[in-house]
Amino acid sequence: MEAAEAAQGEYVAIHHSDDAWEPDKLEKQVRYLEEHPEVAACFTLVQFMDEEGKLYVPPEGSFYREVFCQPNRTQAEWLRHFFFYGNCLCHPSLLIRRKKYAEYDLLETAGIWQLPDFSMWVKLSLQEPIHIFQEPLTRFRLRKGEQLQHSGERPDVSIRSQFELYQVLQFYESIESRKFMLEVFPEAAEYLDEREGDILFALAKIARGVDSPPYQMLALDLLYHAVRDPNRSGEIERRYHYTYRDFIKETGEVDVFRTSTLMDFLHIKFYADYGDGFDLKAEDQKVYITQSGDFFASFPLECSMRPVRAVRMDVADNHFKKITLDRVVADGHPVAANPLNSNAQDGQYDVFFSFSPQYLISYQGDGEISLEISGRVDQQSRLLPGEVLEVFERKSRELLAARDAKIAEESEAIEARDREIEARDLDIAGKNEELRSMAEAIEAKNREIEARDR
Repeated sequence: MEAAEAAQGEYVAIHHSDDAWEPDKLEKQVRYLEEHPEVAACFTLVQFMDEEGKLYVPPEGSFYREVFCQPNRTQAEWLRHFFFYGNCLCHPSLLIRRKKYAEYDLLETAGIWQLPDFSMWVKLSLQEPIHIFQEPLTRFRLRKGEQLQHSGERPDVSIRSQFELYQVLQFYESIESRKFMLEVFPEAAEYLDEREGDILFALAKIARGVDSPPYQMLALDLLYHAVRDPNRSGEIERRYHYTYRDFIKETGEVDVFRTSTLMDFLHIKFYADYGDGFDLKAEDQKVYITQSGDFFASFPLECSMRPVRAVRMDVADNHFKKITLDRVVADGHPVAANPLNSNAQDGQYDVFFSFSPQYLISYQGDGEISLEISGRVDQQSRLLPGEVLEVFERKSRELLAARDAKIAEESEAIEARDREIEARDLDIAGKNEELRSMAEAIEAKNREIEARDR
C-alpha cells in the first residue's frame, strides 16, 4: 500500500509481481473512467495461470473457479453481495481514481491482514459506484495446490478472517439513508420505510439472521447500543416490541463465542410403556452438566390417558462411563430408577460401556407426568470408542463361547440319545432272534407231532 500512497497520477493500478495484464488493460480502463466520472474504480474479469505462466482453469469445486467471474451490479447490489457473500473482486485488476484513497480513507487497514482488499471495496461501495470491465484483462497466478496463496485456506487464515470480517461488517453502520438501506437490504422493509424506522436496529436483525459468529456479534453489538440509548430504546420498544428483557434473553441464546462447545450436556430421551412396549415421549432433552459433574432437570411428559406402567430414560450420545441418579421425583413423589444396561457398579456410580445408557423409572399413572431428575457423572470417566469396541468384542467372545458350549452340550445329548436308541434297537433285535428261535422250535415240534400221528 506504500506504493499507492506515493503515487502522483490521476489513476492508480496495482500490479503484483506474480500476476500479469493484457497489453490493452489500462487503456480500456482509463477510457471507461474518463467516460464515466460517476464511477470511482474499474475492475476486470480474470484468467488464471499456473506457476509457469500457462493459462489454467481451476478444477470444479475450487474456490477460485468462479469467484472473480462477476456481473456488474448497482452500488446497493454490490454492498448486499459483499455483506452476504464476501469478497469477489481481484485486486490486481483494479484501476482507481487516486483521490479516492484519501477521500474515503481506503488505505487505513491497520490490523486487517487477511481482508484488506475486502475492507477497501466495502468502504468504497458505501460511497460511490464501481464497475467490472467484462473482459478477462488480468492474469492471476495460482501457485501449486493454492495453499501458498496469501488468502489460502489454512487454520490461522480461517481464524483471523472471522475477526476481520466482524470489523469490516461494522462499516455498514455508516448507512444513514433509509432509502439506501432499503436498496441494499429490501428485507429491512419489515423494520423501516423511507421516512421512519431505526436503521441500525434493522441492520441488527438482518445480521441476526446469518448463522455465523461475525454476523451474530454485529447483531448483539448493535442491539446492545440500541437498548442502552435512551433516545432510541423507547421508540424501538414501541415500534418493534423489542425490550431490554428481549435483549438479555438473546445474549443467553446467541453463542457467539461457541461457549456451549466447551460445556458438557446429557441428551435425554423418555419413553412411556402402556403395556405394549415403549413409545417415545420426549426427544433430545438437553441437560447441562456443571463443572463438578452435577446435573438437574425437570421434564413435563405429555402421555395419553391410558395408564402408564413404566418410564424409560435413555441417555443418548453419552460420553461418560460412570453415571448415577441421586433422586428421581414423579408428580412430587420420589420413585425408584434402576439401570437397565449397566455393565458394573463402582461405588455410587453405575458403569456403562454404552453410548446409550438406560434407566427404568418406576412410575404408574396417566396424563401429564412431571419428572425431576438430579444426579452426577464422573467427568474423569470419559467413554472412549475403543473401550466400547473392547466391551463389544468381549461380549461377542462370551456369546460365541456360550453358543459353542450350548452346541457341544446339545451334541452330547444327541449322541447319548443315539446310543440309547442303538442299545434299544440291539435289545429288540435280540428279542426278535429269541422269538424266531422259539417259532422254529414250535414248528419243529409240530412237524414231529404230525409225523407221529401218521
